[in-house]
Amino acid sequence: MDVPSFLYQYSFFPKSDWPESFNTSKELFRYLKKFAKWARLEDNIRFKTSVDNCEWADGQKLWKVNISQNQNTSVEYFNWTFVCTGSFNEAYKPTFENQKAFTGQIIHTSEWPRNLSVIGKRVAVIGSGSSAAQTVPGLLDSGAREVVQFQRTASFIVPRW
Repeated sequence: MDVPSFLYQYSFFPKSDWPESFNTSKELFRYLKKFAKWARLEDNIRFKTSVDNCEWADGQKLWKVNISQNQNTSVEYFNWTFVCTGSFNEAYKPTFENQKAFTGQIIHTSEWPRNLSVIGKRVAVIGSGSSAAQTVPGLLDSGAREVVQFQRTASFIVPRW
């Protein structure tokens, strides 16, 4: 993580026993799952679901929402909608010269495959922002033959203690 763990918690659901000051995503996920269970949210969350369109249906005085899940589509109506996609809901994927000639695997951190193995491979990390700060330490311990990071401008990060 690039932010102290306690800043990721809800004030009404505090956690005082974070194992580290800057924890892994797994630890944050454990906290969020515990919160979802405590708040009884699990039955009201639809995972792996996309909202394809949302528009006000004046005749019904409701929000008409087009939803797709597992290649099935449906339309549902709601009194309220809360759009919580965030400002970075779609990854920026820059292209580079001769990209088609590159025969290796290109992975964006927002689409990291769960079963990725870099054992014995040479890995290049482009960038040095918060995603790289979270990714590179894990890659160094992953069994990769070599990890090389390319950066335009150095980032300043508080060291681990």
